[in-house]
Amino acid sequence: MDNQKKSTIYFFAYAIILTVLLLITGCDDCSDGNYKPYDCLEREPAEGILRIEVTLDGFNPVVPIEVYYGDYENGLLYFADTLDSFDYEYWVPNGDYSVKAKYNARIDSRLVTVYSIDGGNISPSSTSYCDGNCYTEGRLVLNAKLVINSAPQ
Repeated sequence: MDNQKKSTIYFFAYAIILTVLLLITGCDDCSDGNYKPYDCLEREPAEGILRIEVTLDGFNPVVPIEVYYGDYENGLLYFADTLDSFDYEYWVPNGDYSVKAKYNARIDSRLVTVYSIDGGNISPSSTSYCDGNCYTEGRLVLNAKLVINSAPQ
């Protein structure tokens, strides 16, 4: 047997052994390079961001708000604040929230009190990578802006 035939036989023998070893041990799940980013949150966050947006104007240079656990109608007050900017963010535990903002408004030449109410849920989201999951804290924007619809009568 000449050297070239021997080399060919050895090459195929090694290729078969290598293929069998790869089939037995499996392939790396991260062969596509889809690894977790360096700033990955590996634990599910227990808190998220609650952003409340309000309207400031001549009648309302500041806006008192009340934030409730769950629906406003349940009456479970979480905290109260007075906003002097168009929006404000709070760190709160994940869950359902609602906001009630109190405004003064001129309707039909009368100064009246009106309320704006909005609600929603804060929950984290996750992204799967080949080497595990990463979490992003939840974010909820509550729109408590003053909207007065004046329809002609």
